[in-house]
Amino acid sequence: MKISIKNITPTLAKELLSVNRKNRKIEDKRVFRYADDIQKGNWKSETGEAIKIAKDGSILDGQHRLHAIIKANKSIDLLFIEDLDSSIMPVLDTGKPRSASDVLTINKVKYSTRVASLIQALSHYDKTEDVGQKVSIGLNLTNEAVLNYYYENKDFIDDVILLAGRFYANFQQVLEFFDVALFIYLLKKKHGQKGFEFMRQLCQGTEVSHETIIFLRNKLIANRMNNKAKMTVKTRRAFIIKTFNAYITNNSVRIIKYNSDREDFPTIKN
Repeated sequence: MKISIKNITPTLAKELLSVNRKNRKIEDKRVFRYADDIQKGNWKSETGEAIKIAKDGSILDGQHRLHAIIKANKSIDLLFIEDLDSSIMPVLDTGKPRSASDVLTINKVKYSTRVASLIQALSHYDKTEDVGQKVSIGLNLTNEAVLNYYYENKDFIDDVILLAGRFYANFQQVLEFFDVALFIYLLKKKHGQKGFEFMRQLCQGTEVSHETIIFLRNKLIANRMNNKAKMTVKTRRAFIIKTFNAYITNNSVRIIKYNSDREDFPTIKN
């Protein structure tokens, strides 16, 4: 067994992968995350994790890192272990990977699972301005980036999570917790107190100042009671944005519609 620190260039990464005899399925999502960290200079090389090469040239551990180096087109120093017995392959990487939620929990962040999911969605929205789509492969933040995002917005995120819990209960789970938290964050950040008031009225149904909010509440409640044809997440979020836009511009809208085949997904008005 030979142990060293090597500067792995994109060229060397390609060479190592070209002679690999035991190619396994590559997770694009992980490669994108690693490459993003490498490009931004956030990659941590001193973790003790190594590129592990068998005597026959097979890569026992490290394919995703090598693909990420190629994708990022940037060299990094890595612990490099050669001449290993290929029989150790079955016992490598058998532990559960640490999630963003795990990292937040370790750092004593309350409601870590909810916070991690919210931050991933907010990062996705920052890049695409589209809350109608699931977080795409390649747009997920790394665990470290999630933690940094949280600390940069700590007070606001903590406040949103607490408000969302209250409003979620007020609305008797008609809306999913995640949708409540997402829109409190987006609307409050963009419109301050007016954004907060919209979500309060929508979820609590008291002191409602705009009739379109009442129409949306009734529509969402009917959808919750319907055991057959449910609204898609995309449609539900489009309705919320359209209703908010009517509220913020003081326009009365008696019918709320959204057809994904005929119109673009709505955006939150400034």
